[in-house]
Amino acid sequence: DADVIQLRKACRLLDACRLLREHDGYHTSVIEMSFAAIERTFEFYALTASNDTIDDFREGHNRAYDRGADLGLVTAETARCLTQLYRDNRAAAYYRDTVAAAQQADAMFDLAVAIHDYVKNFARLSHECQCRR
Repeated sequence: DADVIQLRKACRLLDACRLLREHDGYHTSVIEMSFAAIERTFEFYALTASNDTIDDFREGHNRAYDRGADLGLVTAETARCLTQLYRDNRAAAYYRDTVAAAQQADAMFDLAVAIHDYVKNFARLSHECQCRR
């Protein structure tokens, strides 16, 4: 199912972050994959809780956050904060406007894990998660 595929993509992204964090110095990649994991996790929920299709998420990063708010997964304010966090951190680190720091990568990874855990439990499909801890 498309929803479980998105959840498991998020699991794999988080596992890749864990691996990269063990090899210090891949902070930009960890930030990038943490945001991708958050988006896949939100997409998982939207696909589970609505009639959305994966095609609904092909345009832009904000769609997943906005849809999470529309479906009551998070507040509109939280969706706005995630969108701003994406602009301020992921884009800047990815496009080299700034150098990603270990503290920034750790914080983003921790946020991604917390969101992933919250959403999979909120959706009552934690048994579909394949994250390695």
